[in-house]
Amino acid sequence: MSRIIVFFALALFSCQGQSDRQAQPKVDTVGATAFGTENETISCEQLIAQLVKSSNAIAFNQFSDSLVQARVAYLKPDKLTIKLYVINDISETAAEKRLVERAVGWLEFYQETGQLLDITNDPDHPVNLRYDKGIVQGHNLFTLCSASTIHDKPGSG
Repeated sequence: MSRIIVFFALALFSCQGQSDRQAQPKVDTVGATAFGTENETISCEQLIAQLVKSSNAIAFNQFSDSLVQARVAYLKPDKLTIKLYVINDISETAAEKRLVERAVGWLEFYQETGQLLDITNDPDHPVNLRYDKGIVQGHNLFTLCSASTIHDKPGSG
């Protein structure tokens, strides 16, 4: 027992002091990995998830941020359209799982202006959202996401 205490004490003291590394944000989606500097590899899905979770999107008024998932639905040269969705189990028996994806919001991201707009309730009068702008610094969402498969077009689902 004393060996374990000594080991933990040594580990604790060895971790103290200044570090050359900067604090790195974590992606809090299932199966995602941590990312930090722009030289590290990050997927479009991870970056979109972190961007959306840092925002004040209207969908978070009805659903917790742990339930809402996000993906790029449509890509144009000037904007990304992001689908917010939840997964529901609509099965009638516990033995049979029937998972259904339900759209709960739509966002548009304009890289040129850095605007993130919520177009869920009225696309003609979008809501300008706040988000952590540090998440997209050093990353080109349009280049990163152009390699990804685009799943849906707005209005489908």
